[in-house]
Amino acid sequence: MSIRIPALLVCAAVLLAPVRAAAGGAGDITSTDPSLTAVPESVAIEDAYEKKLVLPLGPLFIERGPTVDRSIFFPLLFHQKKKGSSPSTFLGIAPIYWYYRGAEDGGTRADVVFPFWWYFAKGDRQSAVVPPFYYEKWQGDGAFRTGLAPLFFAQRTPKLDYTVVPPLVWHFETPKHKFVLVPPFFYNRKGTDVDMGVPPLFFNGWNDKKGHFVLFPLVWHFENYVRERSDTVVGPVWFGRRGDSWSFFLAPLIFFRGGKKGPGLDIFPLVHWDTLDGGSRVVTPLAWYWANEKAKVKGGGGLLYHRYRRDDFLFQTFAPLYFGWQHDNMMEKSHLIVPVGYFNSSPIERNMTILGLFWDFHRYDEHRTTVFLPLFAHSKDLYRENHTTWVFPTFQYTRKEKEWQFNMHPLAYFKGGASKTHQVIFPLWWRFTTPKKIHQVAFPLWWDFQNLGKQTRGTSFFPLFWRFEKTGGDHTVVLNSYHFKSSDDKKTYRYVFFPLFGFGKDEDKQEKYWKVLLGLVGWRSNKFKDTLYLLWLPLKVKDHAPTPEPGPEAG
Repeated sequence: MSIRIPALLVCAAVLLAPVRAAAGGAGDITSTDPSLTAVPESVAIEDAYEKKLVLPLGPLFIERGPTVDRSIFFPLLFHQKKKGSSPSTFLGIAPIYWYYRGAEDGGTRADVVFPFWWYFAKGDRQSAVVPPFYYEKWQGDGAFRTGLAPLFFAQRTPKLDYTVVPPLVWHFETPKHKFVLVPPFFYNRKGTDVDMGVPPLFFNGWNDKKGHFVLFPLVWHFENYVRERSDTVVGPVWFGRRGDSWSFFLAPLIFFRGGKKGPGLDIFPLVHWDTLDGGSRVVTPLAWYWANEKAKVKGGGGLLYHRYRRDDFLFQTFAPLYFGWQHDNMMEKSHLIVPVGYFNSSPIERNMTILGLFWDFHRYDEHRTTVFLPLFAHSKDLYRENHTTWVFPTFQYTRKEKEWQFNMHPLAYFKGGASKTHQVIFPLWWRFTTPKKIHQVAFPLWWDFQNLGKQTRGTSFFPLFWRFEKTGGDHTVVLNSYHFKSSDDKKTYRYVFFPLFGFGKDEDKQEKYWKVLLGLVGWRSNKFKDTLYLLWLPLKVKDHAPTPEPGPEAG
């Protein structure tokens, strides 16, 4: 073996050298006795300030270099020293002691004696822990955090303060929010809203607009500062305020109110009294009275008779048999006599109904309707010749100026007049006429539609016959035959007996033709040529040269 006992001693001396330097001892690896750093020839050792020295020997690891020194005896001892512009020193003796000094400003520190003592510092922030106690502070703004877990926790910072002593005290506070809980008491403030209480017995809260106070179950108080209203309940007593008015209620018997509108009193179910709007009103189970000279209201009654007058309106009743009301200004009176009938009269009309069978509604010089249910009804305009009559079960006759109409619902409908007429016998016959159109149907075989303005007409006897009359000519279809005849004097016509033969003449084209079996054999002649059809193929027979037009005469 190339490494023996003297080599292990050298390694131990190199390992302990930085520990002494960290503890305040003099010198570094260059000041160590050369005999202690001697190693066998198989291990290369060079100047640590120029090159790097690494000695990995089992659990022992030694590193020396220009920027860092490390010494490790795994797993008990860890030591590291960084050099340069940000020097630092770390020492660990597992698991008991941990030590750190360093960072750019040299202000970062750590000391741990596990598990009894923990201390950390960086800049103006320091933390110390002696389990279960801990303490942390910031020297710059005077903030700190401390506690004795799990019995006590506290913090004071510009943004958050809290104090917690579980389960007795819970306190949290920010510049805009504060919450305190000392069970069962709680206090909560958020902006201008404040709530506190001792559930379930006591609750109190307020803000800029409203507030409340509850001492459960005896006292309840709610207030709205904006609307100037409040409600207070103490047992069976309720007191309420609405602006300048107030109310008092002793449930369930007495209700009393006061204010600008006048006092009032209710004793349930015996009496109701109020003086609203300067009047006086009294109501009891047997009688009532109401009078207000300012509003011109006066009324009263008891048992079956009641009378009420307001200004020019009067209402009175002997319930439930008679009800009457009248408007003096309009000289109108109405009477309802149960079950005899209803009667109404005024300077412009008179209406009545008797036993629900006879009805007569008469508006003078305008309209009158008379009904005798269910047999007869007649309605008439008195300033013109318009009237309608219904006769049981479905007959109706109407006369309106220059038109008349007779209906027998739902079978027959007839209308006559100067503009439109119709005759319908459902569903067989339909005829509708106007000054420009005539439509007739004998359902379902015969259909006839005529337009007198456009001079067109379509007629059908389905499915045997169709005829269409237009400005250019008449088209007629009878079964499988078709015939066309022009409406002018040129004697243009066509006839086809499909599919056997067809022939025709066109005066405009100076053309005549005939065909058998749609072209098996046929002939067509016009002013340009003659054509023979044989086996459905057209064969030109003769060209007709056009007659030259005469030129101008020689001078």
